[in-house]
Order: sequence, then structure tokens, then C-alpha cells
Amino acid sequence: MRQMVSRGVVKEEQIRSIYKSGTFLTAAFGLVYNLEPSLAAKVREAFFSYVWAGTALEQEFSPLDVSKFLPITYKQAWALVLDVDAAMNVQYTYK
Repeated sequence: MRQMVSRGVVKEEQIRSIYKSGTFLTAAFGLVYNLEPSLAAKVREAFFSYVWAGTALEQEFSPLDVSKFLPITYKQAWALVLDVDAAMNVQYTYK
């Protein structure tokens, strides 16, 4: 919600919160499981050493106090989303 307010999509006074969930990610980047390890290390280094100052990333995420890429695990970072999917009986079909 803070991201939508910071973008000007909605005004804070237009929002009435009736429930506050845990925080979950709005975006993530991943690597294919079979990527050659030295290339995977270089990609990780590129993400984690990237300087956001003066970029669109800084403009987008600084209102959220986010200023760098962080390593995550899918299982932990997306647990809330997966729990909601399970509660709603959401099923995904992979092709």
C-alpha cells in the first residue's frame, strides 16, 4: 500500500485499513537452478553491489526505505502469499 501511495496511485486519506497482514515482497529476481555456478556468482555480485543512487530504483523504492537488493529464500519470503493461496485453494497449472 505504501508503494501505491508513494507512486500517487491512491491518496493515503482514501485508504481505510481493516486488516494488516504481514509484510511480503512485491518483486524478486531469481536464477535458474542449473545456471553454471561461476556465472550465478557473478549475477549475484552484480545485484548485491549495484548502486541505486540516482536510478529509477532509488526513486521507486526509497519511500519504502529500500535501497539495495537483498538475498532471500522463496520459501521464507513468499510464505504469506503461499499460505493465502492454500487457504483460497488456488492451484497453478505449469506447462
